[in-house]
Amino acid sequence: MAEPLVSIITPSFNQGRFLIETLRSVSQQTYPNIEHIVMDGGSTDDSVEVLRNWAESHAIEWHSGADNGQADAIQRGLELAHGEVVAWLNSDDVYLDRTAVSSAVSHFSNAASVVTGGGWYLSEAGLRLSRIPVRAGRLDYRTLSCLDWVLQPATFMRRDLLRDCPLDTNLHYAFDWDLFVRLSAVTKFIPVDSEWAGYRRHDGGKTISGGAHRRRELIEVIARYHGKSGRYAVMRLTDFGLRAAERLPAVPRRAADRLIHTLADISNELTNGRGIQI
Repeated sequence: MAEPLVSIITPSFNQGRFLIETLRSVSQQTYPNIEHIVMDGGSTDDSVEVLRNWAESHAIEWHSGADNGQADAIQRGLELAHGEVVAWLNSDDVYLDRTAVSSAVSHFSNAASVVTGGGWYLSEAGLRLSRIPVRAGRLDYRTLSCLDWVLQPATFMRRDLLRDCPLDTNLHYAFDWDLFVRLSAVTKFIPVDSEWAGYRRHDGGKTISGGAHRRRELIEVIARYHGKSGRYAVMRLTDFGLRAAERLPAVPRRAADRLIHTLADISNELTNGRGIQI
Protein backbone atom coordinates (compact mmCIF):
# COMPACT_ATOMS: atom_id res chain seq x y z
CA MET A 1 0.00 0.00 0.00
CA ALA A 2 1.38 3.41 -1.00
CA GLU A 3 0.67 5.75 1.90
CA PRO A 4 -3.12 5.32 2.04
CA LEU A 5 -5.12 7.82 4.05
CA VAL A 6 -5.51 6.68 7.68
CA SER A 7 -8.53 8.00 9.57
CA ILE A 8 -8.25 8.05 13.36
CA ILE A 9 -11.47 8.61 15.31
CA THR A 10 -11.29 9.95 18.87
CA PRO A 11 -14.52 9.76 20.90
CA SER A 12 -14.47 12.08 23.92
CA PHE A 13 -16.72 13.19 26.74
CA ASN A 14 -15.45 15.33 29.63
CA GLN A 15 -11.89 14.09 29.18
CA GLY A 16 -10.25 17.48 28.82
CA ARG A 17 -7.50 16.64 31.31
CA PHE A 18 -6.27 13.79 29.07
CA LEU A 19 -7.34 15.02 25.65
CA ILE A 20 -4.28 17.15 24.88
CA GLU A 21 -1.98 14.12 25.30
CA THR A 22 -4.13 12.10 22.90
CA LEU A 23 -4.13 14.89 20.32
CA ARG A 24 -0.37 15.32 20.64
CA SER A 25 0.31 11.61 20.24
CA VAL A 26 -1.55 11.63 16.91
CA SER A 27 -0.02 14.87 15.63
CA GLN A 28 3.49 13.58 16.36
CA GLN A 29 3.08 10.50 14.19
CA THR A 30 5.68 10.26 11.43
CA TYR A 31 3.11 8.91 8.98
CA PRO A 32 2.31 11.71 6.51
CA ASN A 33 -1.30 10.98 5.57
CA ILE A 34 -3.57 11.03 8.65
CA GLU A 35 -7.12 12.32 9.03
CA HIS A 36 -7.95 12.90 12.72
CA ILE A 37 -11.64 13.21 13.59
CA VAL A 38 -12.65 14.01 17.18
CA MET A 39 -16.25 13.31 18.22
CA ASP A 40 -17.00 15.16 21.45
CA GLY A 41 -20.23 14.17 23.16
CA GLY A 42 -21.17 17.66 24.33
CA SER A 43 -18.59 17.94 27.12
CA THR A 44 -19.15 20.36 29.99
CA ASP A 45 -15.49 20.55 31.02
CA ASP A 46 -12.76 22.33 29.03
CA SER A 47 -12.71 19.76 26.19
CA VAL A 48 -14.26 22.07 23.59
CA GLU A 49 -11.79 24.82 24.47
CA VAL A 50 -8.93 22.34 24.14
CA LEU A 51 -10.20 21.24 20.72
CA ARG A 52 -10.78 24.78 19.49
CA ASN A 53 -7.30 25.87 20.53
CA TRP A 54 -5.69 22.77 19.06
CA ALA A 55 -7.48 23.17 15.75
CA GLU A 56 -5.98 26.64 15.32
CA SER A 57 -2.57 25.12 14.63
CA HIS A 58 -3.26 21.46 13.77
CA ALA A 59 -5.25 19.77 11.02
CA ILE A 60 -8.09 18.05 12.85
CA GLU A 61 -11.82 17.77 12.24
CA TRP A 62 -13.92 17.98 15.38
CA HIS A 63 -17.60 17.92 16.25
CA SER A 64 -19.32 18.51 19.57
CA GLY A 65 -22.88 17.55 20.45
CA ALA A 66 -24.97 15.00 22.30
CA ASP A 67 -24.61 11.37 21.25
CA ASN A 68 -25.89 8.00 22.42
CA GLY A 69 -22.63 6.87 23.95
CA GLN A 70 -19.12 5.97 22.90
CA ALA A 71 -20.03 3.37 20.29
CA ASP A 72 -22.46 5.78 18.64
CA ALA A 73 -19.81 8.53 18.57
CA ILE A 74 -17.23 6.20 17.01
CA GLN A 75 -19.69 4.85 14.44
CA ARG A 76 -20.67 8.37 13.37
CA GLY A 77 -16.98 9.26 13.15
CA LEU A 78 -16.36 6.23 10.95
CA GLU A 79 -19.17 7.34 8.66
CA LEU A 80 -17.42 10.71 8.26
CA ALA A 81 -14.02 9.11 7.63
CA HIS A 82 -12.41 8.98 4.19
CA GLY A 83 -9.42 6.78 5.01
CA GLU A 84 -8.72 3.41 3.51
CA VAL A 85 -7.47 2.38 6.94
CA VAL A 86 -9.26 3.39 10.15
CA ALA A 87 -8.68 3.19 13.89
CA TRP A 88 -10.07 4.78 16.99
CA LEU A 89 -8.07 6.18 19.87
CA ASN A 90 -10.04 7.08 22.98
CA SER A 91 -9.47 10.50 24.53
CA ASP A 92 -7.71 9.03 27.57
CA ASP A 93 -5.40 6.77 25.52
CA VAL A 94 -2.27 7.62 23.52
CA TYR A 95 0.08 6.33 20.88
CA LEU A 96 3.38 5.58 22.61
CA ASP A 97 5.45 5.25 19.48
CA ARG A 98 5.72 8.05 16.90
CA THR A 99 5.97 5.39 14.18
CA ALA A 100 2.89 3.43 15.31
CA VAL A 101 0.70 4.38 12.34
CA SER A 102 3.42 3.96 9.72
CA SER A 103 4.37 0.60 11.20
CA ALA A 104 0.75 -0.58 11.20
CA VAL A 105 0.19 0.48 7.58
CA SER A 106 3.32 -1.34 6.47
CA HIS A 107 1.84 -4.63 7.63
CA PHE A 108 -1.33 -4.41 5.56
CA SER A 109 -1.45 -6.72 2.58
CA ASN A 110 -4.04 -8.46 0.46
CA ALA A 111 -4.40 -11.02 3.25
CA ALA A 112 -4.63 -8.53 6.11
CA SER A 113 -7.69 -6.48 6.95
CA VAL A 114 -6.90 -6.00 10.63
CA VAL A 115 -3.45 -5.23 12.08
CA THR A 116 -3.00 -5.15 15.84
CA GLY A 117 -0.07 -4.34 18.12
CA GLY A 118 0.75 -4.27 21.81
CA GLY A 119 1.30 -1.56 24.37
CA TRP A 120 1.17 -0.66 28.05
CA TYR A 121 -1.35 -0.06 30.77
CA LEU A 122 -0.85 3.51 31.97
CA SER A 123 -1.58 5.12 35.32
CA GLU A 124 -3.81 8.17 35.55
CA ALA A 125 -0.64 10.27 35.41
CA GLY A 126 0.54 8.45 32.28
CA LEU A 127 3.18 6.25 33.92
CA ARG A 128 3.72 2.78 32.47
CA LEU A 129 2.30 0.09 34.74
CA SER A 130 2.49 -3.22 32.88
CA ARG A 131 3.07 -4.36 29.33
CA ILE A 132 0.17 -5.58 27.18
CA PRO A 133 1.56 -8.28 24.89
CA VAL A 134 0.37 -9.28 21.44
CA ARG A 135 -1.19 -12.73 21.43
CA ALA A 136 0.35 -13.98 18.21
CA GLY A 137 -1.43 -17.07 16.94
CA ARG A 138 -4.41 -16.46 19.25
CA LEU A 139 -6.43 -14.05 17.11
CA ASP A 140 -8.86 -16.43 15.41
CA TYR A 141 -12.64 -16.48 15.90
CA ARG A 142 -12.59 -19.53 18.15
CA THR A 143 -10.21 -17.81 20.57
CA LEU A 144 -11.48 -14.23 20.39
CA SER A 145 -15.07 -15.25 21.03
CA CYS A 146 -13.86 -16.48 24.43
CA LEU A 147 -10.91 -14.23 25.18
CA ASP A 148 -10.50 -10.56 24.39
CA TRP A 149 -6.86 -10.68 23.29
CA VAL A 150 -7.02 -7.51 21.14
CA LEU A 151 -5.64 -4.19 22.40
CA GLN A 152 -8.17 -1.83 20.84
CA PRO A 153 -6.11 1.42 20.68
CA ALA A 154 -3.32 -0.48 18.92
CA THR A 155 -5.63 -1.91 16.24
CA PHE A 156 -6.08 -0.69 12.65
CA MET A 157 -8.70 -1.90 10.15
CA ARG A 158 -9.68 -1.50 6.52
CA ARG A 159 -12.64 0.89 6.44
CA ASP A 160 -14.55 -1.06 3.80
CA LEU A 161 -14.67 -4.03 6.17
CA LEU A 162 -16.65 -1.98 8.69
CA ARG A 163 -19.36 -1.12 6.17
CA ASP A 164 -20.63 -4.69 6.49
CA CYS A 165 -19.58 -5.06 10.11
CA PRO A 166 -20.53 -1.87 12.00
CA LEU A 167 -20.27 -1.36 15.72
CA ASP A 168 -23.19 -2.53 17.83
CA THR A 169 -24.24 0.85 19.21
CA ASN A 170 -26.55 -0.83 21.72
CA LEU A 171 -23.43 -1.86 23.62
CA HIS A 172 -21.54 0.65 25.74
CA TYR A 173 -18.78 -1.42 27.37
CA ALA A 174 -18.13 -4.47 25.19
CA PHE A 175 -18.70 -3.13 21.67
CA ASP A 176 -15.01 -3.33 20.74
CA TRP A 177 -14.73 -6.95 21.84
CA ASP A 178 -17.96 -7.82 20.02
CA LEU A 179 -16.66 -6.13 16.85
CA PHE A 180 -13.36 -8.01 16.95
CA VAL A 181 -15.17 -11.32 17.37
CA ARG A 182 -17.30 -10.62 14.29
CA LEU A 183 -14.32 -9.38 12.27
CA SER A 184 -12.30 -12.48 13.15
CA ALA A 185 -15.03 -14.60 11.56
CA VAL A 186 -14.56 -12.93 8.17
CA THR A 187 -10.96 -11.75 7.95
CA LYS A 188 -7.40 -12.32 9.09
CA PHE A 189 -5.79 -10.48 12.02
CA ILE A 190 -2.07 -9.69 11.74
CA PRO A 191 -0.31 -9.42 15.14
CA VAL A 192 2.71 -7.12 15.36
CA ASP A 193 5.01 -7.36 18.37
CA SER A 194 5.41 -3.61 18.87
CA GLU A 195 4.33 -1.38 21.76
CA TRP A 196 2.12 1.07 19.90
CA ALA A 197 -0.48 2.28 22.39
CA GLY A 198 -1.01 3.27 26.00
CA TYR A 199 -4.29 2.23 27.66
CA ARG A 200 -4.95 4.50 30.62
CA ARG A 201 -6.52 3.08 33.78
CA HIS A 202 -8.26 5.58 36.06
CA ASP A 203 -11.35 5.80 38.25
CA GLY A 204 -13.32 7.58 35.53
CA GLY A 205 -12.53 4.90 32.94
CA LYS A 206 -15.40 2.68 31.84
CA THR A 207 -13.68 -0.59 32.73
CA ILE A 208 -13.44 0.46 36.37
CA SER A 209 -16.63 2.50 36.70
CA GLY A 210 -18.99 0.37 34.59
CA GLY A 211 -20.38 -1.64 37.48
CA ALA A 212 -23.50 -3.76 36.97
CA HIS A 213 -24.18 -2.40 33.47
CA ARG A 214 -20.75 -3.49 32.29
CA ARG A 215 -21.16 -6.92 33.89
CA ARG A 216 -24.46 -7.48 32.10
CA GLU A 217 -22.94 -6.56 28.73
CA LEU A 218 -20.00 -8.91 29.15
CA ILE A 219 -22.35 -11.73 30.05
CA GLU A 220 -24.48 -10.87 27.00
CA VAL A 221 -21.49 -11.03 24.63
CA ILE A 222 -20.34 -14.36 26.07
CA ALA A 223 -23.89 -15.69 25.59
CA ARG A 224 -24.00 -14.46 21.96
CA TYR A 225 -21.14 -16.69 20.93
CA HIS A 226 -21.12 -19.51 23.47
CA GLY A 227 -24.58 -19.75 24.95
CA LYS A 228 -24.67 -20.86 28.57
CA SER A 229 -21.11 -22.17 28.66
CA GLY A 230 -18.76 -22.49 31.62
CA ARG A 231 -17.53 -18.92 31.08
CA TYR A 232 -21.10 -17.69 31.05
CA ALA A 233 -21.88 -19.59 34.25
CA VAL A 234 -18.85 -18.22 36.12
CA MET A 235 -19.63 -14.65 35.15
CA ARG A 236 -23.30 -15.00 36.02
CA LEU A 237 -22.39 -16.51 39.38
CA THR A 238 -19.92 -13.71 40.11
CA ASP A 239 -22.49 -11.08 39.17
CA PHE A 240 -25.10 -12.75 41.37
CA GLY A 241 -22.62 -12.88 44.27
CA LEU A 242 -21.79 -9.20 43.94
CA ARG A 243 -25.43 -8.17 43.88
CA ALA A 244 -26.26 -10.41 46.83
CA ALA A 245 -23.28 -9.17 48.85
CA GLU A 246 -24.40 -5.59 48.42
CA ARG A 247 -27.48 -6.42 50.51
CA LEU A 248 -25.63 -8.25 53.30
CA PRO A 249 -24.66 -6.72 56.66
CA ALA A 250 -20.97 -5.88 57.06
CA VAL A 251 -19.79 -9.06 58.86
CA PRO A 252 -21.26 -11.71 56.53
CA ARG A 253 -20.34 -9.56 53.57
CA ARG A 254 -16.70 -9.69 54.58
CA ALA A 255 -16.99 -13.45 54.84
CA ALA A 256 -18.40 -13.63 51.29
CA ASP A 257 -15.69 -11.40 49.81
CA ARG A 258 -13.12 -14.17 49.44
CA LEU A 259 -15.43 -16.35 47.35
CA ILE A 260 -16.56 -13.42 45.21
CA HIS A 261 -12.99 -12.30 44.58
CA THR A 262 -12.01 -15.86 43.62
CA LEU A 263 -14.86 -16.04 41.12
CA ALA A 264 -13.93 -12.62 39.77
CA ASP A 265 -10.33 -13.74 39.28
CA ILE A 266 -11.52 -16.81 37.42
CA SER A 267 -13.82 -14.78 35.18
CA ASN A 268 -10.95 -12.44 34.33
CA GLU A 269 -8.63 -15.34 33.52
CA LEU A 270 -11.33 -16.80 31.27
CA THR A 271 -11.89 -13.52 29.42
CA ASN A 272 -8.43 -11.84 29.47
CA GLY A 273 -9.51 -9.09 31.83
CA ARG A 274 -13.01 -8.76 30.39
CA GLY A 275 -14.46 -10.44 33.45
CA ILE A 276 -15.86 -8.89 36.60
CA GLN A 277 -13.86 -5.98 38.01
CA ILE A 278 -13.87 -5.63 41.81
